[in-house]
Amino acid sequence: MTAYIVATTQVRDPAVMTEYHRLIAGVLPRYQGTVVLSKTVKETLEGENPHEERIAVLAFPDEALARAYIGSPEYQAGKRARQGGAQMIMRLLVD
Repeated sequence: MTAYIVATTQVRDPAVMTEYHRLIAGVLPRYQGTVVLSKTVKETLEGENPHEERIAVLAFPDEALARAYIGSPEYQAGKRARQGGAQMIMRLLVD
């Protein structure tokens, strides 16, 4: 069953996010993941949302591959580098 990682990010320091992206570059394909979308929220139609929030949706063939991606040493290094530069909420959805 397809698994999706949905991440919402509020960037505080763009330089930190540049380093995060450098560290995780090339990791996604190793876990058969693809980027479904990665966009900045244009407008909040209902409720309250932080300014300049970004949303990314990644798709994986199954839950095990999604979890392996998040648990990979490369992703974990990126996560550590991101600390303090962005607030991220990450969710796992499974068909």
